[in-house]
Amino acid sequence: MKKTLLIIISLILSIPLYGIDVKSLFNLSSDGEIVYYKSDDINNADYTQAEKLKAELQSKGYKIYSIVIADVLPKAENEFIALVSSVQGNKILIYSKDNEEFSYKSDKIGKNATVDLENFYDKQNEVGIIKYYIINDDGTDKDIYMYMFRIDGSSVKFIADVVFYREINSMKSSVITQMDNVFEDIDGDGIYEMLVESREIVGGNNERVEYQIYKLSKSKGKYECIMSSWLEDTPIDLSGYFRKKIQK
Repeated sequence: MKKTLLIIISLILSIPLYGIDVKSLFNLSSDGEIVYYKSDDINNADYTQAEKLKAELQSKGYKIYSIVIADVLPKAENEFIALVSSVQGNKILIYSKDNEEFSYKSDKIGKNATVDLENFYDKQNEVGIIKYYIINDDGTDKDIYMYMFRIDGSSVKFIADVVFYREINSMKSSVITQMDNVFEDIDGDGIYEMLVESREIVGGNNERVEYQIYKLSKSKGKYECIMSSWLEDTPIDLSGYFRKKIQK
């Protein structure tokens, strides 16, 4: 790699994203549904606890988008992911029974919010990724913001804040920018890099694709950009990793 760009990804990145079906991403209504995330361990106690949490948050003045029941921390029981909003912005909270284990507040106020969970292994240690999305849609233009968190053991750490999707429509044409990311161990050291694919589509036809590679700095606890195709003298094509993701 001829040129190396060191940018800590915890800074806000105005990188457009591509890959996820945006229409299916927000498949839940924003009226406080209680749902399970890819879990076979469904029981009445969890649902009752989620109803209790929902009532408590509503009493504090929050609008509840949804309460997601999922196993995200290394504990035997499920956790409860609350997606809420207030006049200050949107917020994600993770509870284990009555205990708040993690929270993160965004100053963005959206029409809806959702989460996506992902897991992989670093040197046989399971790592979880939480992707928290907030959508704004005024009927003409659309923005989706994504906040990414990495779970190492029982610790939840913020690692990215990006513009995941942006759609601007005018009488002349539309411009859609979208980003996707995958985690792959591309250098064989047992630690997964984050590969980023950014696409821009103008008028439904003209398309530009760019790639970046981010590596985890264990000392800093952050992902740093070690390669950007914007800065390379020869084209960099990582599309094979993203095609493999779609085929899984």
